Amino acid sequence: MDWNNRITGRKLNCARGPEAELSPARLSCLKGETERSTASVNQTHFVVTEPATSHFNCRFIRIAPPPLSNMMEIDHMNGAPGGPRENGSMVRNMKKLEAGFTLIELMIVVGIIGILVAIAAPNFSRYQSKARQSEAKLALAATYGGEKSFYSEYAAYISSMDGIGYSPEGSRRFYAVGWTAAHSGTITGYEGSYAIGNWTAVNNTFQCTGGSTASLGAQLTTDAQTFIVGATGCIRQGQTDFDTWNIDDNKAIQNNVIAL
Repeated sequence: MDWNNRITGRKLNCARGPEAELSPARLSCLKGETERSTASVNQTHFVVTEPATSHFNCRFIRIAPPPLSNMMEIDHMNGAPGGPRENGSMVRNMKKLEAGFTLIELMIVVGIIGILVAIAAPNFSRYQSKARQSEAKLALAATYGGEKSFYSEYAAYISSMDGIGYSPEGSRRFYAVGWTAAHSGTITGYEGSYAIGNWTAVNNTFQCTGGSTASLGAQLTTDAQTFIVGATGCIRQGQTDFDTWNIDDNKAIQNNVIAL
């Protein structure tokens, strides 16, 4: 039985003997010291060398499959002249490595990102608003402390920021804090100022449609024995209401109007 193989552009024939039933094997046609080439037929790997005469001495020896570099050479020899075999596994793998994203895949990713942003953006704004509420809590706590100090000296509460000695810090404040008006009447033994009933918000650019300093604590008169002081502010653009807090003489603090 003859096998035809293209080896360096020529067709060579080798007689197949009974030893050829061994598989996988390499058919080695010896030529002395001449150069050898590598090819593959019916999963039988062999080396063919061209002798000086037309007669070939051929024999089979059982060995391991040829290295990858030789298999790549075989793919090149079995394909079209001048290029690798188009349907070879090596070519397919290289094409997969070179492949990029399709337009549909990119559009799917953009759509997913848009959905995540639509969900996350409102929650992020809400978290920012909750952080701004700490301003109201700190201001009310400071006012409460001032009122208690004032009461320990004069046995009365006063609705006056300068009377308790409280002045908020910062060039931007979201909340107004205090009472709707300064103290009415006089407090026994107190000869200080009653002028400042509240501190207003400063450099707050947010616009809310409701709320005002009317949400602050009620004005105190003469020797008041209780008090409620309030803080109100627009802490998020476009909200209907102002976020409103208050604290009383028992240190009970409440978020009366939640506007996050």
